[in-house]
Amino acid sequence: MDDTQNLPDERILPVLVAQVYNRAGLGVIGTVINASILTYLLWGLISNITLTVWMALTLLSAGIRLIVLKKFKKQENFARNIHYWRRWLIFGLGLSGILWGSSAIFLFPAGSTAHQAFIAFLIAGMVAGAVGTFSAVMAAFLAFSIPALLPLIIRFFMLGDPLHLAMAFMTVLFAVLTFTTAKHISNSILELVVLKETFFDQLEHRTAELQRLNERFSQEIAEHKKTEKALRASEAQIEKALEEKTILLQEIHHRVKNNMQVIISLMHLQSAQIKEEKVQSSFKEASSRVNAMALIHNILYESNSISEVHLSEYLQRLTDSLVRMYDAGAVQIEIQANGCRLNMDQAIPCGLILNELISNSLKHAFSGPSGQIRIEAFPCEKDHYVLLVQDNGIGLPDHIDLHHASTLGLRLVRGLTVHQLGGRIEVDRSKQGTCYRLEFGGQ
Repeated sequence: MDDTQNLPDERILPVLVAQVYNRAGLGVIGTVINASILTYLLWGLISNITLTVWMALTLLSAGIRLIVLKKFKKQENFARNIHYWRRWLIFGLGLSGILWGSSAIFLFPAGSTAHQAFIAFLIAGMVAGAVGTFSAVMAAFLAFSIPALLPLIIRFFMLGDPLHLAMAFMTVLFAVLTFTTAKHISNSILELVVLKETFFDQLEHRTAELQRLNERFSQEIAEHKKTEKALRASEAQIEKALEEKTILLQEIHHRVKNNMQVIISLMHLQSAQIKEEKVQSSFKEASSRVNAMALIHNILYESNSISEVHLSEYLQRLTDSLVRMYDAGAVQIEIQANGCRLNMDQAIPCGLILNELISNSLKHAFSGPSGQIRIEAFPCEKDHYVLLVQDNGIGLPDHIDLHHASTLGLRLVRGLTVHQLGGRIEVDRSKQGTCYRLEFGGQ
């Protein structure tokens, strides 16, 4: 980790600033919606002129931020002027924070504690949202949060009664906890970005080193081709280079697998915060697709081969994972795929297709908790495979056409089959349940 701290700021800062700009649109939308709600609730309690002026300034601030955001996204090489864009980011968020803080001064209804509490709740919510949205650039987060919270705290202290003093101390505690959390998140994001840039540096350096070794080996082979001793030395050097390349590729598979596991973990954490079942289901499906790819990299890392995947081993791991994910322990799964090996160009799309078909059977095929799924794969000629996925469930509805499917999963299945594998897929509804027949390879 010590070496990563030597990365220049010119490489790290653009990544952090770009992250905040990519999320800034949501912040602008949230500002306009919350400002509209506050104006509606305070209409008649506060001078309508004051409310109108405040709302107009808020909309003007939001418009400025949207214009800056639009210009930023049009820049092909924003990193050259990254400090310019960083200043505009801090200015826009600071202006928004000042306007929200001013609500505790100019929009504070003296006679309604409930409306005062709502203003405090609204400002605290905006600051809490800014933690996840803007903390990648800590200065931008502080530019928004400090002017938003400070007037509210001062106003509560100035009122002086026990209730408002308690609210003031609670707001101070909230600010301390929020700033601490934002700092931790900012440090974590910075560490991830630095690790990513360092990894690419090391990979590029190692690749250049291997290229230099290959050039040197070629020269030595050409110079000592006529002598047996030189030939043996050259062969030893070539074997060493291939071994290093194999180790490097295995390390890449390992790191890709780990990164995908981090993505899956982040998706699980995010889905745990969501109450809508439809959105949670989308997160689960996306997580299973990432897991389907991660399993391939994990198998390649653990095996002696760096370019071929044993389909039977992969199917066993994939089905075990999906059964656990969908709590389908009562479903019996039979796998017959001995002797089938897929290269990397075939393994990834085939894994995603299998993930979709097996997931559909586990989720929709069976009216009760139990059922049977049979997966069979066999080569019919050199590098040409036939793969069957069959269940004994209620069957695919007649109105669903695989070639004109409306669901993302089935569109993904057909697209990967045709465009990635160069194969074809058909559905057999003649027997109980559903049977998919996939043919690919041999081009």
